[in-house]
Amino acid sequence: MRHNQDGFTQWFVHLIARRKTEMSSGITGKDSLFYVGEVPWHGLGTPLPQLATAREALEASGLTWKVALREIRDEDYRRVENRRLLVREDTGDVLAVVTKRYEPLQNAEAFHFFDDVTADPNGPKYEVAGSLHGGRRVWLLARLPEVIRVVRGEEIKPYLLLVNGHDGRTAIRMFPTSVRVVCQNTLNWAIRAADENLIWRRAHTGTLDRRDVSKAREILGLASQQFKELEQLLKELTRVRVKPGDVDELLREVYRHDLSERRRRLVAELLESGPGSDNPAVRGTFYGLLNAITDMEDHYRFARPANRAGRLASSLFGQGAQRKKRALAWFQRKLGAR
Repeated sequence: MRHNQDGFTQWFVHLIARRKTEMSSGITGKDSLFYVGEVPWHGLGTPLPQLATAREALEASGLTWKVALREIRDEDYRRVENRRLLVREDTGDVLAVVTKRYEPLQNAEAFHFFDDVTADPNGPKYEVAGSLHGGRRVWLLARLPEVIRVVRGEEIKPYLLLVNGHDGRTAIRMFPTSVRVVCQNTLNWAIRAADENLIWRRAHTGTLDRRDVSKAREILGLASQQFKELEQLLKELTRVRVKPGDVDELLREVYRHDLSERRRRLVAELLESGPGSDNPAVRGTFYGLLNAITDMEDHYRFARPANRAGRLASSLFGQGAQRKKRALAWFQRKLGAR
């Protein structure tokens, strides 16, 4: 038994040591990804000119490798019961020590499952896909067909994200998000920002079947309905003009004890001349006021560009997210009172 414990200790130390050498993005020299459109902040990955099919995404992201389960042998070459090694075949790296019940989901199988859920097996929809931590985490990000159009020239593009773990701990998860995932940081933010009611989860026990596809499709259907409701709400905001006293009332609701004169001035400036204010459906409307609050939270709360990660984290699940939720609730109450 001593040999078995020593072996587990060695593997644990080995895994921890590897993690200390990784970039904060989670991308190592043995990881790869592809992307469409805007270059990720880390500048890594293979660019594609347009949305990719599953086959194209699998190739461009470098996720064609597989994982395999291997027996564990102690120093006396005796098999360790109830534990196996999860090995990345192309590099030979041990990614995790797992139980005998563990069933890996291969990268190609993840793409196949994704296509089944979206009922679009051959359509181009993938915008980003790749691996992190030497292959211990894999993610697929696809553009959903719904596009939220509130005013001319503005679009909100929702995505569907699948996260798969080859680390022995991370369950298979799929959920809608508005976060374009390009690294470990944005993956964490997307997961934390996800609505718990719209997350499909599956442990690595057994193979995926039609029941899993059906459950994931149910969540996708709920998400589509939420997108429609959000679009309707935002369009209603474009039809309501801001009245005297509205800005102060909203700011008191959103910022409470943190309300400052600087925030008042900035919101007034953004409402008058912020992004999109040249559009009559934005300038001077509730929609423009919501945009002003959102812009201030996303872009003005920190003074230096070096805090970009902090701004995004706050915007998605920190104070910024809570303030935007309070703002949206205020607008909903106002619409209901009309």
